[in-house]
Amino acid sequence: MASNNVMQATLVARLGAIDGATEVTLWSKTVDMDANPNQLQQVQFPASLLSPGTWFVMLVMSVVQGPGIGNVEEIPALLPGTTTPLTLNIAAPTTGGSETPAPFPVVHWTAAIAAYAKSSGWIQYLYFGPLPAGISVIYQLKPQGVAWDDSSWIPAVGTGDPNNSYGPIVPHFYTGVKTLYAQCLQTGYTPSPVCHWNF
Repeated sequence: MASNNVMQATLVARLGAIDGATEVTLWSKTVDMDANPNQLQQVQFPASLLSPGTWFVMLVMSVVQGPGIGNVEEIPALLPGTTTPLTLNIAAPTTGGSETPAPFPVVHWTAAIAAYAKSSGWIQYLYFGPLPAGISVIYQLKPQGVAWDDSSWIPAVGTGDPNNSYGPIVPHFYTGVKTLYAQCLQTGYTPSPVCHWNF
């Protein structure tokens, strides 16, 4: 879309298909494309927000100010490095909760504490969180393009702070060459899906 536009970026999930009639908003933000055209945004939401089924994730960009006002573009979210649509498969709850997954791991970010330091291309002091109490976080660093494996998990140590953060990740790693994988574990729940970040 044209520059000089202020956009409303909205991440939505649609049930059953990319153009499914049932839609839930996961995140929304106003973006000044001239002031900050490239942004990295981490989104966290409870699985309970979505009913059971397969949800397709879409980014909807609407021009709310500027020469292109009124224009709307929908961009399907894709799995990294592929043309496969990103889907969220929400299972129906079962009695006892034993099949419910633990919360997803997230890279630490609060208004007061940044997720990590970046110095001369190195990622330093990266933490996970905030997460609910009673969570264990495991992680592994791999060269980009290399999948995670069950023999390489390293526990992230809880910091004991009020935000329930875990870390820091050691060693520091250089941007553009590493993939960080992480998973959450919780008693009475199945392990969370493995999440990954390419910094």
